[in-house]
Amino acid sequence: MTTPQNDPSLQELLTQVREAVSEASAEMRQFQVEFVQEQEAARRERDEAEQERAEKARSGELGPEQQRLQERIDAGQTSWEAVVSGADTSPEAAETRTQIDQGAEAFTNALAESLDNDQLAGRPDPRAEILETFAQLRAAVAQIAAEDQEMRRGQ
Repeated sequence: MTTPQNDPSLQELLTQVREAVSEASAEMRQFQVEFVQEQEAARRERDEAEQERAEKARSGELGPEQQRLQERIDAGQTSWEAVVSGADTSPEAAETRTQIDQGAEAFTNALAESLDNDQLAGRPDPRAEILETFAQLRAAVAQIAAEDQEMRRGQ
């Protein structure tokens, strides 16, 4: 009597399944390694860009408001989260938020202008949606900053 254990065709199928699972597992491990490497590289690039920006701000290259703001960040008196969220109400933080808003608006206008009429046919202008998303992002940052401050007070 043929059983699954001694059926050659079932054994071959089981071998193929095991090989496929092994290959898939190896591919997943490789993907995970590559993903972590890419995330680390992106983090390093962001850190380097932030260091370059901070150095330019410290030197005054980005203007006196940015220089004062960077001095306050370096002294631990504020953070980028507080600046972006609006928790930092200093003149230089307010000016930075204005610059961010103007940059976001310029970006959305450029994006909308780059889309041709065929791409927009029957769709609302994307600028309002992008600006709304940006406002939601700012509100989320403000909420996170407020929760962080609350947690720090509770410690």
